[in-house]
Amino acid sequence: MRHVPSSQHTQERNDREGRKGAKRDVKKPDTTVLPSRFLSVVRAFAVTWILVVGAAFAAGPTTAASTSVRFVTADVIVQSPRPLAAWRVELKSAGGNTQVVGVEGGAQKEAYRDPPYYDPAALANSRIILGSFSTEKEPPQGDVHVARVHLRLTGDCNLSAITIEAVGTDLKPIAATALVRLNKQQEKETGR
Repeated sequence: MRHVPSSQHTQERNDREGRKGAKRDVKKPDTTVLPSRFLSVVRAFAVTWILVVGAAFAAGPTTAASTSVRFVTADVIVQSPRPLAAWRVELKSAGGNTQVVGVEGGAQKEAYRDPPYYDPAALANSRIILGSFSTEKEPPQGDVHVARVHLRLTGDCNLSAITIEAVGTDLKPIAATALVRLNKQQEKETGR
């Protein structure tokens, strides 16, 4: 008679008698597949990391001046010899280091206190046209602060007024000039 271990003997008896709950051979999962998948993921991550770090070193060192971003405001002043009933000014930036990021009204008591009219899509470009009008009986004259523009600078400010149109209360054109005055005392610098 051959010697059969007791657990195998019990299994054979349960199989012959058809009993439920008989133990069956359970196949163990193959544990060698998981580490190979894990290793391939780790390798892919390592290669990607090496490429990213290598590209950063290949780009060279960055200087503080190239990554310095400043936010300033500039006042738009219209110099008018007569009362200024309506105006339109085109501001243009030469180069890509000045970007208009916001527009607000001027500092006059009533006239031009509200933000001027402009195309919001033009904020993404290097030029913007601002304009407004006053319904006051006596609009301001002289140096009239008509608007304030908020600028994002990555270098020197090169924003200038290139065209101006102004109209008096008699609806006749005025020979007016426009100035863009940078407010340096409000300058804020952020690093990137």
